[in-house]
Amino acid sequence: MSFLPTIKSIRKEDLGADAPTWVDNLLTPINSFIESVYTILNKNLSFTDNINCRIFEYTFSTKTNYNSGGWDNINISVKLTNKINGCILLSVNNLTDTATVSTTAKTIEWEEQPNTCRIKFITGLANSTKYKIRVLII
Repeated sequence: MSFLPTIKSIRKEDLGADAPTWVDNLLTPINSFIESVYTILNKNLSFTDNINCRIFEYTFSTKTNYNSGGWDNINISVKLTNKINGCILLSVNNLTDTATVSTTAKTIEWEEQPNTCRIKFITGLANSTKYKIRVLII
């Protein structure tokens, strides 16, 4: 495991007594950059602020024939700067019966469309049930 260095900036004194005066103008932006990177990497890195991705929440109800393949696609508008690499199901909450705990594994089938992630199916749900899902699109 790597750790961040203890040095967070470069001082003019670190360069020696004969450092030219123009070094001050160079050290200010360099130290600003170092501080920003250090702050982010010191346990402040986040998916939504620092990584090209989107977290999406959606509420829907499954069809009465869900278990026999009844499903309406869910289209998520996505404006990432690159191709979608994955759609990860973060959570599935049963809103119809909040006391129910599902032990069925949930997987997601999806495809990329222009500026859209289309969820084609989520396994492990129940017929005629309202859900709230959270997905991470990377």
